[in-house]
Amino acid sequence: MSLSMHRAYQRVLMTMVLAASTPVAAATPECEARTAEMRDELERTSKQAAGSIEVPSMLADWARDLVRRYDAEKDASKRAMLIGEAWPKAFSGCKEPFARAFADAAAMEPAAKVKHLKRAIPDAFLACGCEGADPDAIEVLMAMASRDLLRDARADQRKRNVEVARAAGVKKLAEVIRKKGSLYRIVRQEKTLQCGRWRFRPGRSALKGLLDGPVPMKYEYWLDGTLELTDTYFSCFFRLSVASSRPDALLLAGYKVAEAMYLTPAACDAALAATPAPEPVKHDCGW
Repeated sequence: MSLSMHRAYQRVLMTMVLAASTPVAAATPECEARTAEMRDELERTSKQAAGSIEVPSMLADWARDLVRRYDAEKDASKRAMLIGEAWPKAFSGCKEPFARAFADAAAMEPAAKVKHLKRAIPDAFLACGCEGADPDAIEVLMAMASRDLLRDARADQRKRNVEVARAAGVKKLAEVIRKKGSLYRIVRQEKTLQCGRWRFRPGRSALKGLLDGPVPMKYEYWLDGTLELTDTYFSCFFRLSVASSRPDALLLAGYKVAEAMYLTPAACDAALAATPAPEPVKHDCGW
């Protein structure tokens, strides 16, 4: 969860907790029916991460204005502040049940928070007997909050996926070095492209040695997945690291093109088979 979103929810919580306790009304059949409608609406909007926020015809003017401001605001932290400041207005006449709902969600991750709130908010509305709270405003606010929380959840998942993929690549590189394996790189031989092979020949330590291939290079490996290479003839220096987007490859730092050394011959062959195949970068050095 983003820091701005966390602070917004903390502000909601503190505002409601500091307020006086509100008598809770008994729920009528009509209230139970409206609460069921709210559950369905929150379930529907909790799955929508894009598109316009739907505005009910009877929505209060302040909430209608909030939707316009939310849609126009590009900064996620400012959107979170808008939502956080607006929540207390939606149930100003029955704060205590909603305070408990938000308190329970305070430390949750984005996806868990959405799952919790879409259940706990209708529970709080029912506990209030549907009095002192604006159901239309609540539904619109939850639609906006869910949207940003879903975006946070997806961003967190992408970050975790990248970290897992890179960790797998780093582990694979360490294994290749330990087993005195090889790296592969697309090279040009006269008029054709092919995969050249460089083999690790460790010195006293597996972390340093010679990477023997078409252009021999001294190597030094760092445990963060970085491989530093020095051309033994031209004394040129290269730094490569395991790519989060390509865990089967080491990308050369400082180049925007897909200049890589691959951890397996299959990965190099796949790159070579791409259309068009990546042309090797022309360096000042012989590599």
